[in-house]
Amino acid sequence: MSKGLTKTDLIALFDEIKKEQEVAFPITEGFLKRYFKPTVFEKSKQCLTKDLVNWVESDEKFTQVSAEVYSESGDIFHQHIQIKKSQTDLSISALCSCKIGKKCHHIGAALLKLKTQHSGLFGKHYLLHDWFNQLEKLKKQRQIAKKDVILFVLEKHDNRLALVPKQSSPISNGRYSQGRPLTKQQLNSLVTPEHINESDFRLLSWIRSQNSFGQLVLESRWGVMALVQMVATGRCFWQNSRQAIRLSAQRPLDVSWSEKDSIHELNLTLPQCDSWQVFNTTPPYYIDVNNFEVGELETPLTAAEVSHLFTIPPVAEEMFEHVNQQFNRIFGSALIQKSELQVLTNEDVVPRLTLVKQDDRCLFHLQFAYGKKIHELNLDEQQDAQIKTAFEDTCLNRLQNCGLILSKGPIPKACYLTFNTSDESTPQHHWFVNEVCKQLSDESWVINTKAYKDPDIILTPLILSMTRSRVNKLSVAPYFEIADKTVYLSDLLSLAALCNNKSHLFNYYKYQDTWLAVDKPDLSCIFDLLSQFYANKTVPKRLILPLSYASSFSDFDENQIDCADKALLELITQVSNPDLHDTLIVPKGLNATLRDYQKQAVNWLLFLKKHQLGGILADDMGLGKTLQTIAFLLFQKELSGLKSPALIICPTSLVSNWVKEINRFAPDLNVLVSHGSNRKSIFSQISSADCVITTYPLITRDNAVYDELHFSHVILDEAQTIKNNQAKISRAVKALNSDFNLCLTGTPVENNLKELKSLLDFAMPGLIGSMVQFKSYYQVPIEKEHNEHRAEQLKNLVLPFVLRRTKEQVLTELPAKTELVRMIELAPKQQMVYQGIRANMEQKIKELFKEQGADKSRFAFLEALLRLRQTCCDPRLVNGVEDLKTEEIISSNNKADSAKLSWLCENIPLMLAKGRKIIIFSQFTSMLSIIERELTELDIQYSILTGKTKDRDEAVNSFQNGDNSIFLISLKAGGTGLNLTKADTVIHYDPWWNPAVERQATDRAHRIGQLKPVFVYKLICQNSIEERVFQMQQDKAALADSFFDAKGGKFNTQTEDQMLNLLADNHT
Repeated sequence: MSKGLTKTDLIALFDEIKKEQEVAFPITEGFLKRYFKPTVFEKSKQCLTKDLVNWVESDEKFTQVSAEVYSESGDIFHQHIQIKKSQTDLSISALCSCKIGKKCHHIGAALLKLKTQHSGLFGKHYLLHDWFNQLEKLKKQRQIAKKDVILFVLEKHDNRLALVPKQSSPISNGRYSQGRPLTKQQLNSLVTPEHINESDFRLLSWIRSQNSFGQLVLESRWGVMALVQMVATGRCFWQNSRQAIRLSAQRPLDVSWSEKDSIHELNLTLPQCDSWQVFNTTPPYYIDVNNFEVGELETPLTAAEVSHLFTIPPVAEEMFEHVNQQFNRIFGSALIQKSELQVLTNEDVVPRLTLVKQDDRCLFHLQFAYGKKIHELNLDEQQDAQIKTAFEDTCLNRLQNCGLILSKGPIPKACYLTFNTSDESTPQHHWFVNEVCKQLSDESWVINTKAYKDPDIILTPLILSMTRSRVNKLSVAPYFEIADKTVYLSDLLSLAALCNNKSHLFNYYKYQDTWLAVDKPDLSCIFDLLSQFYANKTVPKRLILPLSYASSFSDFDENQIDCADKALLELITQVSNPDLHDTLIVPKGLNATLRDYQKQAVNWLLFLKKHQLGGILADDMGLGKTLQTIAFLLFQKELSGLKSPALIICPTSLVSNWVKEINRFAPDLNVLVSHGSNRKSIFSQISSADCVITTYPLITRDNAVYDELHFSHVILDEAQTIKNNQAKISRAVKALNSDFNLCLTGTPVENNLKELKSLLDFAMPGLIGSMVQFKSYYQVPIEKEHNEHRAEQLKNLVLPFVLRRTKEQVLTELPAKTELVRMIELAPKQQMVYQGIRANMEQKIKELFKEQGADKSRFAFLEALLRLRQTCCDPRLVNGVEDLKTEEIISSNNKADSAKLSWLCENIPLMLAKGRKIIIFSQFTSMLSIIERELTELDIQYSILTGKTKDRDEAVNSFQNGDNSIFLISLKAGGTGLNLTKADTVIHYDPWWNPAVERQATDRAHRIGQLKPVFVYKLICQNSIEERVFQMQQDKAALADSFFDAKGGKFNTQTEDQMLNLLADNHT
């Protein structure tokens, strides 16, 4: 027996060890790896690393486990896990509240957390052990990957691009030796030879399969694909050089004649390329043999034709005109232009459109101004191909697409256009002059329509005759006043509308002998209602609609509303934007101080009650929906008394809370609780109470009692209880008789739009029609067809009757500012362009430093930084890249080639769906232009402010007043001096060197007068110049300030090493 331990001590020690063994966590890491998919298990470990497991609990024997795990976005998911174990088997039954539900990474994270808590020292350091295990795996992978690679060496043989593959091992720092040619046995092998990289050999095998036996030549379209893939390996070389070839910009082929000593020579040149060769691919590709760059050749010629042009002999003066004509005959005049017009086109060309009258006809005279010279568009067929440029052709086609046809005019052979002479030409001319010409003028056309006189077209406002029926219906009769005569819209709808598909402003109707121009947006409002309520029916003179549809007419001018009912007129004009900031006379008996947002809610409820409407108060939990409701009821009692009781229906668990809150805040309210087994005894007292509180289960049991009563208010707390329209509780609640219905809920929609409809059917019966109408007009188009117009219609219809505020919005009077840095990986093609520019500029700057020193090279260095920063934003910003068309490098219409732009296009719609108002800052106006195009494709309205913006106030007002929810601003034009407190989101698309400039820009939104929290997003491209600058800002502010002065644009004195460090490869 050991010294110092008695028999009793040993027995106690063994019992403790036995107890520990009995409760040891039964699940091993190996079991978890088998139970979960590898990707799920990895995500589970990431959750553990990021400390996303909020808590985890279990019973003593680990048979029942409960846990709560956060997502990275902050959502909370709950897990319930049952562990069954026997002497020979172990099984898990687990559920999670996330969408996946079973075997998800949240369950894995909870089990890992529980394991680490009950695994002693190993569990304490589990993540550290796991990190070293992963490191060992990576080390083994690196050892396995140490194989020879293939060098893809390109050579030119007899105008054909040949591939000479060589086998090589890396020397150091990614450099390679000259390599040795592959043997015939290796080249013709059907399997990857030993010690050669498998992916390299697969690429080589595919190229070999495209060729005849014994040949390795790149041509046609597959040759381009092979070339791009070889360059992507970083081991594609030109002849004996071992500087890797890079993909570069598409470059236009310039073909021109030069003359010296009466001898003409044909020149084929590429911009910024002194020495180049063409590859026989489709499309043709070039190689810049000085900079080792390849790219697409922008030319209508084939590679063979380009190669043949190189061989043309010099042309003597006496033969030149004949040879030039031959070129024009074969290739067309566009390839080589030698005319006066060519000189003119070097200047900006401006289309001119002048309206002239000839007899009774309106003619449009089309000309072009090249500088100070006016050019007539000669339509003579023999001359047309030689002098009419593509731009002129585009302008002419545009006018013809508007319905204009060519016509003879005062000047022979000049270009005149007109509409067909008919009765229909009257509205066509009106539309063209008032809409198309204005648009052309905005596009810098010179427009002269002084000769145009308004024809006999009457601009006729649509007038709405409105009355309120006894059953709370809205009666609307759309009509026009024409020569003191009332003409109803239903009479006009039987007439054909002209130009209506083209005009954005008017619908044209001919009534008797008069043409009417009717405002199109006004008509669209009526047509939408007809489509919803009178589909496939004869349109009546007077439309009968639910009273809640008064909000549909809030955009009409006051003089368009013919309404003698002042209350109804107030409802129409204010329902979409009631003045909630009126001073609220706080009830005397209210024992609470209401916050501003709570006063606004009470005002909103009073507005709805005044106009016999209903609503949904959908504030976040904790913002005081109960207090706001109590203040609303007490205000009415003190003002005029509650003529009948208010019925409050809530979950059973909240009954006591309602009683306590009413007694606390409004003791003057007489409360009656209809709950419990003895509740029948108080049924006779209901009529004399101010407030009656009951529960959802009891409302169905006692419906016979409640059906006989009339209530001033019916208020549903946790109103999502009636989200199922067919549920017994829902039907019972909606059958109650009341003057005013109110829903209280923090989640008005949980799964689908039918839930919102169920709540609205209680609060605002008839607002969105029957279930059949709602499903066909709203639910299917929105949920199945993603119809944004219908979604916007539903939103505009519902919003006046739903009030929702979040904690972030109203929790403090001074809103918070949250900065979110988004590290974004460059897109694959963008990465190729970036690395190509970076390596090229780094080499050039090093050479400049050697030749002339750092001081004299600062301008070139700044230019290098500029190009890298532009590439991070979008490769199209870089000179020589903006007009790229090749899909293999960059598509000028493909946002996927810009990682930031992709992020923007994915997140902007989500932010707008949450009601965000967004400012996007960029220092590059050309980047803002690209963003403009993407927003247009997404059908998102926006404002823009740059140095070229003429009317800054209009741009600001259109954003501040709510016309647009996105404001694009160049940092220089709008970084200071603006008050944009309507914005709650600021996105810095590209980082600026001086963080103070960014802060000033952010302060356009985060300033006095801002009522909402402001979220500031900084988009940073990972492993790029932007990340270097960002790190300088974060970690070495003094160093960042030393690089640039307060203006953020002047480079200060720094060492060569510090400058070159910014250009270094971030991956190394």
